Amino acid sequence: MSMYFFRLHNLRRQAEEVRKKRQKRGRGSQGGQLGTNHTDQSQPTAESMQCCNRIHRGPSRLFERAPLQPSDSLDEIAFKIPRVRVEYYVNENTFKERLQLYFIKNQRSSLRIRLANLFFKLLTCFLYIFRVITDNDPTFAACYGCTPGNKTEFLASQNLTEEEFQEHPTINWDAILWVRRPLELWVVQVILAMVSLTEALLLAYLGYKGNVWQQLLSFHFILELVNTIPFTITLLYPPMRNLFIPVFLNCWLAKHSLENMFNDLHRAMQKSQSALSQQLMILSATLLCLVFTR
Repeated sequence: MSMYFFRLHNLRRQAEEVRKKRQKRGRGSQGGQLGTNHTDQSQPTAESMQCCNRIHRGPSRLFERAPLQPSDSLDEIAFKIPRVRVEYYVNENTFKERLQLYFIKNQRSSLRIRLANLFFKLLTCFLYIFRVITDNDPTFAACYGCTPGNKTEFLASQNLTEEEFQEHPTINWDAILWVRRPLELWVVQVILAMVSLTEALLLAYLGYKGNVWQQLLSFHFILELVNTIPFTITLLYPPMRNLFIPVFLNCWLAKHSLENMFNDLHRAMQKSQSALSQQLMILSATLLCLVFTR
């Protein structure tokens, strides 16, 4: 581009000099004709018409290729200037910055994500309640596809009084470790767990600011891993499908999503709600979580 502008400058300067010379010649010829005969008018000859035709019909030198050898000082300067390859970028944002714009910075999209996350957490809690209601007799609980062992001792201990049970305690560890989880319920819980785990890892990646332990050791991230990774293990090892998983702890994650949703809602609507009503709603959610996890 620099060579082009230098060459354009030279061509314009040469054209200006030629025009000035022609004007001087025209004035000199007009002055001589006026001195000899003021009444005669100069008639164009065939030679002059051919000269004019050659001038106007000649090819333009504006886009002429620059010579390999410099013709003046400006061309020498242009040859000395190093050529630099310039690249233009329409959007310089990286993939991480685009995700941050969608998940964090954009108020409306962030509010939709918080609402979806809150819905998933509440649905997980309702599924836990449904699983507890359908699990009537945990005495014969066992791993998925396994046959329960001899439970006569535990059945006999159910008829003991409190004092007798304290003298001879018998604990059915299988009833604590395993639960009755239908296949349909397991499929829905695995899907919700995978979605929640993906979102938690993505938000941890987007919120990374140089200290990885600050992200990994946060309370809500650890709670998310406790509720989702066991379901991932059940995909790899089917006998673990009936494993007891404390998914009721998702209520605290739902409370955290509710707090973030309030913040995004205020930013999206560009007006602040009453701080007292917001704190009362968060306090009510905290009490419900305490009652649910009791």
